[in-house]
Order: sequence, then C-alpha cells, then structure tokens
Amino acid sequence: SNTGFFKVAKETGAHIIPVGMWGNQYLFPPGNQYGTASPGTVHAAIGNAVNPEDFDTVEELCEHVRGEILRLRNGLPNYKKEKEGNVGGGEIKHYTV
Repeated sequence: SNTGFFKVAKETGAHIIPVGMWGNQYLFPPGNQYGTASPGTVHAAIGNAVNPEDFDTVEELCEHVRGEILRLRNGLPNYKKEKEGNVGGGEIKHYTV
C-alpha cells in the first residue's frame, strides 16, 4: 500500500483530517476529456483530527485513517451501502457542498 503521506505525518507530527465523500465520482464521468465538471451533488463528512503520535507504526496510522474515511463515507446520504458495511462509531457531521 502507498504509505508515503502517512510516513510524512508520522515524522512531522502533522495531524490528519479524514474526509469521507460520495457523489464526486459522478461529476467527472468516464470519457470526460476536458476535465469539466458535470452538475451534481457531492456529500462530504469531515472527521476529527487524527494525531499520528497516538499510533506506534505508520501501518496502524494508515489503517485507522482509512477506517475513519470509510466510516464517514458510509454514513453519507445516498452512499451505496451494499458495497461495504458501516465501520467504527462516533459522531458524523454532514456537509453538502
């Protein structure tokens, strides 16, 4: 897996803000050669800051942040829940952008 971003966060102590999004994949449909967005709705949920110092390894940090992103995304309106089950717990704040 690609952990470069997480290595940098671990080395510098920079906190990571997990963001779960759904709907953005429809704004740029396949074959959109000009990169212009189609009209649509994107839902995003922004999680709490994750302190990399709370984890012993880069792999643990990566796994935790990925789990948070999935948890946030899975709680969004219209997310296709048949793909993955809801993971984790805690408060999810929804923002429609």
